[in-house]
Amino acid sequence: MGGRVLRAGKWALLVLGTALALSPLATGVRAWQAEGRVRRALNQIAAAGAPVKATQLVRPPVPDAENAAIIYRKAFRAMRLSERDKELLARIAWGGFDAADPAIAAQAKEILKRNAEALQLIHRASAMPRCDFRLDWSKGWDLTFPYFAGLRSSSTLLAFESVRLAHVGRADEAFDSCAANFRLASAADEPILIGQLVRYAIIGMASRALGAVLCQSQPSAAACRSLSAETARTDLTRALVKTMEGERAMGLSFFDLLRSDPAGAIETLTGACAEPLRLPNPPAPTFSGNLWIASEELTYLETMDRVITQAALPYREAVTVHPSVDEVLRAIPWRRRGIVTVLAVVAPTLAQKSRDRALANLGLAQVSLLLKAYRATHGAYPASLTELRGFAGCPLPSDPFSGRRFVYRREGAGFVVYSWGPNLKDDGGVPPPAKKPDEGDVVLRCLR
Repeated sequence: MGGRVLRAGKWALLVLGTALALSPLATGVRAWQAEGRVRRALNQIAAAGAPVKATQLVRPPVPDAENAAIIYRKAFRAMRLSERDKELLARIAWGGFDAADPAIAAQAKEILKRNAEALQLIHRASAMPRCDFRLDWSKGWDLTFPYFAGLRSSSTLLAFESVRLAHVGRADEAFDSCAANFRLASAADEPILIGQLVRYAIIGMASRALGAVLCQSQPSAAACRSLSAETARTDLTRALVKTMEGERAMGLSFFDLLRSDPAGAIETLTGACAEPLRLPNPPAPTFSGNLWIASEELTYLETMDRVITQAALPYREAVTVHPSVDEVLRAIPWRRRGIVTVLAVVAPTLAQKSRDRALANLGLAQVSLLLKAYRATHGAYPASLTELRGFAGCPLPSDPFSGRRFVYRREGAGFVVYSWGPNLKDDGGVPPPAKKPDEGDVVLRCLR
């Protein structure tokens, strides 16, 4: 009996020893298989023409003489804005500028005079079709975009200028400033989400300024048609898909860093997030570490595939997709959720909501300009958008939030035209209350 137990114990020890000896080999095989799946996934992405490295986001070179970015940088350096000026500019951004107030009018005149050189440069740059700020995409996650703040300030200055010019009766110049503001938005068109968000903010600024200018003036029918056609050519949906592909490439650059400098990569990721993360210790360069990195990268690629696919959907459809990207992320075990959650923070519904608000602003601008062109031609506004479509001779843009036509009605001597907005319901043309941008409608109201 004792001999059998001894022999059984020896066999158990032999099996255990063999298992321990083979465990690294088994882990190595699993790591090799996971890395193979990563390579195949990256090859498929590359075969589809999408970037897999941040360095592939570099644009074709633009000669200095044709590069608007060089002129914009000069404009940024020429800006002379005090904190008091910025407060007033912020008010124009949200429609709180009372041009009739003598004190404000005097301050506005002085601001425009002090920034005349900057505005001249901004107008010049916005008229140039090509813009490249020559970013060093090889920096990956260390890349910064300081010029975005300059573009936003430029947009606010243009909006301020357009409202002021309209108030003093210089309607044609005011209209030109509005047109320059819409063109300025394209300078923020980078394949990274923050660039698109800045672009959307500028479009919103330009749309609000246009509404204020149209309330005070009647541009020519030709000018209205020209700017309407220009805004119609802006393709924000395709740009968002390309942006999400760019975000994926930036995320993949993190995994390259994780393989070459694990400690530095974890430190970079932690610093990029405002909230504490549940991150493991940096993986050692072992079979186990390689398996962990490959598994993380596969989860990230699967998540971003959903993000990119959904980026083409309108917001009203994206919110019906289940499981959502957020739900998928929450299903990831907490030990792995930190890295993937931060890298895939570009949840499509947030981006789509912002994009569709910008699309609504562009569509409202286009329709309002055509309404003004109709009035300049016929002496009165049309009774309906059906009548306006016949005048335009082309399809009118639809409301991205409802999927239907924008809502239009005559109001006094003017009109109101509006989108349902991100709450996806008709609030009767009531704009959102302060600090609640997702409530109410996206509205352009013209009083004359």
